[in-house]
Amino acid sequence: MRSTLGHRGWHAFAIAVLLAVSLGAAPAAADGAHYTNIKQPAEELLETGKTILDQPLHYPTDGAPVVKALMLTVAPGEETVEHQHGVPMFVYMLAGELEVDYENQGTQRVVEGDTFMEATGVWHKGRNTGDKPARILVVFMGTETAPSVIRRD
Repeated sequence: MRSTLGHRGWHAFAIAVLLAVSLGAAPAAADGAHYTNIKQPAEELLETGKTILDQPLHYPTDGAPVVKALMLTVAPGEETVEHQHGVPMFVYMLAGELEVDYENQGTQRVVEGDTFMEATGVWHKGRNTGDKPARILVVFMGTETAPSVIRRD
């Protein structure tokens, strides 16, 4: 099967995988054979070609690849600004919960342990509906010229 990622997309993907491995989230190997000194089998966090809203993933090709990782904390009752993403974004909910409103595409509730690729090109905002802080690892896979977050002002 022919890949649609292209050279730059694969480069960004490879950097994201290396980042995930360095954070202790190694990609799954059925028998752990890829990591011969590791006895504990790898835990697969996510394998997908689509976003949380079932959009196909598309990597930007308009500049040098850039991977950016952030740790976000959203306090109980806090809400993000309305925004959208111009590049693929991996999300790992480390703690807490969020309710994300995707305007006319519905609402998604995400909780501790959930992993997903965030929607691109869709206005949304998240609100912590729980009673403890939501801690979220986000990894943007874009380029030096593609905006990772676009605020609606």
